[in-house]
Order: sequence, then structure tokens, then C-alpha cells
Amino acid sequence: MAGKIVLLFRAPKEHGEDLFEVALQAEGYITHNVPVLEFQFMNLDRLAACLQCWESYQAVVFTSQRAVEATVKAQSLAKCLNTGEAMNTNLQCFVVGESTSKAACEAGFKPQGAGSGNAENLADYITKSLLKPGKPLLYPCGNLRRDTLSCKLKVAGFSLEEIEVYKTVKSSHIKEEIEAVLHKVGSPDYAVFFSPSGVQCTVDLLKDDTLSLKHAKVIAIGPTTERELVSQGIEVMATAPLPSPEGLLAAIDQHS
Repeated sequence: MAGKIVLLFRAPKEHGEDLFEVALQAEGYITHNVPVLEFQFMNLDRLAACLQCWESYQAVVFTSQRAVEATVKAQSLAKCLNTGEAMNTNLQCFVVGESTSKAACEAGFKPQGAGSGNAENLADYITKSLLKPGKPLLYPCGNLRRDTLSCKLKVAGFSLEEIEVYKTVKSSHIKEEIEAVLHKVGSPDYAVFFSPSGVQCTVDLLKDDTLSLKHAKVIAIGPTTERELVSQGIEVMATAPLPSPEGLLAAIDQHS
């Protein structure tokens, strides 16, 4: 419904348009991002070395925008080191989610699998696309990744070279950010959580009433986030089946 307030518990996109905000605002919603997490890049020198040997890999896999950002930074580092050729972005590329797909496109890749919806479905998509194991898959990832993707691919005979290229920590300014937003716009109509870690970093503020969701409808992006919300005693109104703006709008429309 037009004019209603949607809080997005996620960091806003640093460069270019935020697809979630664009889609929601086009439908008349008022959106506010609340960065509940901070990201610290790591092991970029190791990733840079891998990128210079890109011909050793069958494909690259991204399951988050941050992994793409880390790869772009590592590419720049590889060029600065001038010790070899940077990654060929024609290397086959697999992603989960439209936002990650867009980031990969902007980085020069030609991503596939954006509509898979989650890591489990992406693993199935990869095995069907590649048909048989070959060279390893390069998998830049975060420290909080789940092992669903790697386990399914390994069972199918594929090998992954996993490199933790960023770590996720609780935002040091989350309480101030939430209080500022609530002071500005009042109580939200919808609260959207994008990850289990985002829920975990916010739950203490829910319990001390810094953030009251008594009048807000809670929406989860994906079943894993839904399970975390439920385990924390938070009622979930709807779950977006896909981590995309269209999936979120469908979840909101389902109970508008």
C-alpha cells in the first residue's frame, strides 16, 4: 500500500542503484536501510594470486555482493602487483540472487543461476550446467557462509577452492541508526530481514524495546532467515521465496 514505511535491515548499496529500494519506491513505499552488519575484507592477496591463475578454474561462484566486491578489490591488487594476468571475466560465473548477479555483471562477468533462490538450488543448477566435474570452482565467500553449497557440490564430485574474503560483524552504530530512523519516520509498517546474522545482531534491540515491532509486519528473505526469526520468537508474516525485489514485493502484496 502506497506511503507505508519499510525498514530494510541491510547495508545500502554503496555504488549505483539499490534494486530493492527502487522497486519498493516505484510502488509508493517509503524505504529506509538500517545497516545492522559491517564487513571487513580479508585474504585479498590470496584471492589476487588465484585470479592470476584463472585458467586453473572451471568457474567462479558468488553467493553475495560482498564476495563480488572483494573480487574486484583483489583484481585491482593483482594489477598493482603486476605479477601476471588478472582474472578473465569470461570465466563461467554462477550467482545467487539478482543483486549479486547485477554486481557480477558490473564487474564484467556473465552470471548464471541468479533465479536459483538459495545455495541448495544453485548447487543443483551448477551440477546440471557443468554436467561433470573438472577443474575446481573458485568460491570467494564470507566467514558466516553455510556449508550447503559446498557439501552438495562435493557430493556430486565437484571440488571448490573456498577463500574467506570478508568477515561479517555487528555494526558498531546499529542502536544509533535504528533510533535515528524511528525518530524520523516513526514505527515501521514492515520490517524486512535479509540474513540470519542480521537477525542475530538485531534481536537484543528487539528485546529491550529499542526497536518495537508490535505494529510491524515482519518479512524474511529466504527460509533460512525465516527459521532464525522464528527461533528468536519473532512472528514472520511472510517469506520471500527468492532474494530479489520481485520476491519481496510478492511477499508484501500477499498480506497487504
